[in-house]
Amino acid sequence: AQVTWNPGPHTTFLNLNNSLQSAFAGRPVTLLANLSDISVSPNAPVTGATIGFSVDGQSCSGVTAGNGLASCSLTVPDVGAFTLTVTYGGNGGFLPTSATEVLSTAPLSDVIFVDGFDGSP
Repeated sequence: AQVTWNPGPHTTFLNLNNSLQSAFAGRPVTLLANLSDISVSPNAPVTGATIGFSVDGQSCSGVTAGNGLASCSLTVPDVGAFTLTVTYGGNGGFLPTSATEVLSTAPLSDVIFVDGFDGSP
């Protein structure tokens, strides 16, 4: 008997290690995620993939670059701890995946922002 094996879509993984875990409510925050193909060794970045980000009713999306990194910016309007959900829908060559992390926001009332100030004396 002959067995014929046809490879299927590769398994993917979203890494949120580079993403912020805290932000200020009412201020834009840049969210980051890395998408990797973990069916190959060594793992390889997945490029050109659309990644969706959502937190506290806000959402945005970014496309992965050559290193598998996607980013987008959104504003979390409320103060608190919220679940950041990041998703990749997959395609014919790659399976879908998702990841979650807690994003905590603090009020702006205790912080003063000065545009153009870099902290130098």
